[in-house]
Amino acid sequence: MVAGGRQFLAWCDISRIEIRRSRVFRLPYLVVHSNTDQAALRINLFLLAPKQREALQTIIRSHIQAA
Repeated sequence: MVAGGRQFLAWCDISRIEIRRSRVFRLPYLVVHSNTDQAALRINLFLLAPKQREALQTIIRSHIQAA
Protein backbone atom coordinates (compact mmCIF):
# COMPACT_ATOMS: atom_id res chain seq x y z
CA MET A 1 0.00 0.00 0.00
CA VAL A 2 1.35 3.43 -0.91
CA ALA A 3 0.24 6.73 0.60
CA GLY A 4 1.60 9.97 -0.71
CA GLY A 5 4.06 8.09 -2.90
CA ARG A 6 6.51 7.64 -0.02
CA GLN A 7 5.67 4.79 2.33
CA PHE A 8 5.03 1.17 1.46
CA LEU A 9 3.10 -1.27 3.60
CA ALA A 10 2.24 -4.85 2.67
CA TRP A 11 -1.39 -5.87 3.11
CA CYS A 12 -0.38 -8.62 5.55
CA ASP A 13 1.40 -6.06 7.78
CA ILE A 14 -1.70 -3.91 8.41
CA SER A 15 -3.05 -4.40 11.92
CA ARG A 16 -5.93 -1.91 12.02
CA ILE A 17 -7.29 1.32 10.60
CA GLU A 18 -9.01 4.25 12.23
CA ILE A 19 -10.51 7.55 11.15
CA ARG A 20 -9.34 10.71 12.86
CA ARG A 21 -9.98 14.39 12.30
CA SER A 22 -7.33 17.07 11.91
CA ARG A 23 -6.98 19.45 14.81
CA VAL A 24 -7.51 22.75 13.02
CA PHE A 25 -10.15 22.23 10.33
CA ARG A 26 -11.58 18.89 11.59
CA LEU A 27 -11.00 17.25 8.19
CA PRO A 28 -11.08 13.43 8.20
CA TYR A 29 -8.04 11.28 7.56
CA LEU A 30 -7.43 7.54 7.76
CA VAL A 31 -4.62 6.14 9.89
CA VAL A 32 -3.31 2.71 8.87
CA HIS A 33 -1.40 0.98 11.68
CA SER A 34 1.23 -1.67 11.06
CA ASN A 35 2.07 -4.94 12.83
CA THR A 36 5.73 -4.09 12.32
CA ASP A 37 7.75 -1.19 13.71
CA GLN A 38 6.92 0.93 10.65
CA ALA A 39 5.23 4.26 11.28
CA ALA A 40 1.49 4.54 10.63
CA LEU A 41 0.31 5.76 7.23
CA ARG A 42 -1.96 8.79 7.00
CA ILE A 43 -4.37 9.04 4.08
CA ASN A 44 -6.34 12.27 3.67
CA LEU A 45 -9.97 11.25 3.23
CA PHE A 46 -11.25 14.76 2.65
CA LEU A 47 -9.76 14.57 -0.84
CA LEU A 48 -12.15 11.74 -1.73
CA ALA A 49 -15.89 11.72 -2.36
CA PRO A 50 -17.98 10.06 0.39
CA LYS A 51 -18.57 6.89 -1.67
CA GLN A 52 -14.85 6.64 -2.41
CA ARG A 53 -14.07 6.96 1.29
CA GLU A 54 -16.36 4.05 2.12
CA ALA A 55 -14.98 1.96 -0.73
CA LEU A 56 -11.39 2.56 0.39
CA GLN A 57 -12.19 1.53 3.96
CA THR A 58 -14.04 -1.56 2.76
CA ILE A 59 -11.12 -2.61 0.56
CA ILE A 60 -8.57 -2.18 3.35
CA ARG A 61 -10.73 -4.00 5.91
CA SER A 62 -11.34 -6.92 3.54
CA HIS A 63 -7.59 -7.25 2.91
CA ILE A 64 -6.91 -7.19 6.67
CA GLN A 65 -9.43 -9.99 7.23
CA ALA A 66 -8.06 -12.03 4.34
CA ALA A 67 -4.46 -11.81 5.58
